[in-house]
Amino acid sequence: MNNNNDEIRVPIGQGELLLDTVYRKGVHEYVAFGLVSHARLGDHTVLFLRHIMPLHEEHYLSASGHGAAWRGTAMIPIIRQAVDEGLGIIVFHAHFHEGQPVLSQDDEACADRLIPVFQQRVPARPHGSVVLSRTHAGGVISFPGESRPHTAITIRWYGSAIRNWKLSGGTAPSTSLNSLFDPQALVVGENGQTILRNSKVAVVGLSGGGSHVVQ
Repeated sequence: MNNNNDEIRVPIGQGELLLDTVYRKGVHEYVAFGLVSHARLGDHTVLFLRHIMPLHEEHYLSASGHGAAWRGTAMIPIIRQAVDEGLGIIVFHAHFHEGQPVLSQDDEACADRLIPVFQQRVPARPHGSVVLSRTHAGGVISFPGESRPHTAITIRWYGSAIRNWKLSGGTAPSTSLNSLFDPQALVVGENGQTILRNSKVAVVGLSGGGSHVVQ
């Protein structure tokens, strides 16, 4: 597996639609198809989420042993738009827990079937499958011209604050929803947040200034 620290950037608006779709509660899992462009920035690749395309309820099938199954014809307009705009396709779904999620055997089998289809239609763009938990993400992204999929990818959510969810195992996100430290993260960045998070601080003297610093 490739360990490059690549990134999926989810803009405001698209992020809300994505989360509303995959966290929807029902008798089965729900999926959303994300159409992405990509560019090389420095030493890593960034995928830009351009469109979120949910499936309608009538597109889903009842399938024992599968979290979500859908009619193949439901993907025709999605693939057509990806071809017309020259965009990659990422299949998103969710697991309702906190912590690091992993693709199930069904998820992996689905990715093994769909990614080659997407690659055949739009060979110059990355394609993949991503599962979201409440705090992290997991999955695979296959890039054009590469035989091994990437798994170390950060999902960067843009909104009132920037939040990072890492696909690499067990790493806590740099910020959380409505976090007290969101404004700080915008200033010091991911590396700065990591340094501060791992630092130990001693305060000598709890008089006027020290008492406020300790809080």
